[in-house]
Amino acid sequence: MGAKRLLVTVVLLVASSVGAVPASAEWFGDLYLGGAFTQNDDLTAKGSVNGTPFELTARDLRFDSSVTGGGRFGYWFEALPWLGLGLDIAYFAPNASSQNVDTNVKLGGVSTNVGAVAFDKVKVDVTDVSFDLMLRWPGLVASPQFPKGRLQPYLTVGPAIFLATAKDSTNFGPPNNQSSHDTSVGVKAGFGTTWMLTPHIGIIGEYRFTHFSPKFEFDTDVPGFSKTKVETDVNTHHVLVGVTFRF
Repeated sequence: MGAKRLLVTVVLLVASSVGAVPASAEWFGDLYLGGAFTQNDDLTAKGSVNGTPFELTARDLRFDSSVTGGGRFGYWFEALPWLGLGLDIAYFAPNASSQNVDTNVKLGGVSTNVGAVAFDKVKVDVTDVSFDLMLRWPGLVASPQFPKGRLQPYLTVGPAIFLATAKDSTNFGPPNNQSSHDTSVGVKAGFGTTWMLTPHIGIIGEYRFTHFSPKFEFDTDVPGFSKTKVETDVNTHHVLVGVTFRF
């Protein structure tokens, strides 16, 4: 299933779930901000020169830490207060700054390690849309004012669609400063806790992990060279704080 088709399916699932939920369900909205820390990973660039295929691998490419933020909307079931659903939209920017990377080149079946090669900056913007299945432990520090508990640890997991844009500087050109877009299906999982300040307002702290594997494509005007297809894994740890509203 294509990523765009999956996104439509997710939206329809949310809409149908919203229509089916009883009026007594506990609706919530979260707003959060924090840091995103993307792991180093290999980057592979593939293409051909004068009809001969090549593959360049930049090993252990370092991605920058960035700010991450977004919001989630959903509800907890009244009949099953430990079970909830949510739709989450977030943004982060795992850029790759200028650095020297150990590089291997494979040309026509012959592989050669060329050592440290200068890698110029690539700016990456990512928006992810996830459909969350949520589990919580209700009833901790409960009172008549907080029948579900003031303290509510929770888990969240679900599929996500990642909309990524990579803006190169000079690595895959000329032409330089190209942009390439990718839509990929990945996954998001996390855990956190909520502390209710009032029956309708609380604070949240959450850790989450996201994974996706974008594929970008860049042109070149060098004679004999094909387009360059670039692939990597983006594995990111997010640490978040925010506010939740219950209604």
